[in-house]
Amino acid sequence: SPDTRNFSGFGPSRIGLKERFVENRSLRVAVYPAFTFDDQEIARDLDGQVLPNDGRSFYLPILAAYQTGFSTLAGNLGYSLNLDDSRANSSFASLAFGHAINDSLRLMMELASTRMEAGHRDIFSFGFTEEVWRNERSQSAVTIFGSLGKTLSKAEDGLDHSLALLGVGFSGTAKRDLPDNGRK
Repeated sequence: SPDTRNFSGFGPSRIGLKERFVENRSLRVAVYPAFTFDDQEIARDLDGQVLPNDGRSFYLPILAAYQTGFSTLAGNLGYSLNLDDSRANSSFASLAFGHAINDSLRLMMELASTRMEAGHRDIFSFGFTEEVWRNERSQSAVTIFGSLGKTLSKAEDGLDHSLALLGVGFSGTAKRDLPDNGRK
């Protein structure tokens, strides 16, 4: 049917850098500026119709997380400036609760809301992060993450949406922050 917007495939590529400017035993606050590329990916719905491309954008969120024991409460506020279509500019807010299952696996629930000129989209999701590799000397790690989510009401396009996300994250500490500037 023409209102079916199911599609699969890779989305646009995003690259960003996270800088924590508050980090102590229980509280972490960071900014995560990111740029989304227009990969010229052509998404199609189930009827073969081409879906609109999101274009290039610059995203600037601030993240805060409070940890107590094995649990974490996190909040995120951000703004996305679309460089190709100002009507696609958006603001974003989320609240998440996570719990560590062991040293490398964490489960989480998140309520996220995006506001844009066309309307809003509120999503509840459940997901995980799993650290699959860590180098203690360089303070670097590789993490896989994933989530499943569903819109809580009709989205800005008047439809219900489900989502699935799977990704890989790379993290590390700048040499200037390592003991002896990374030299041993």
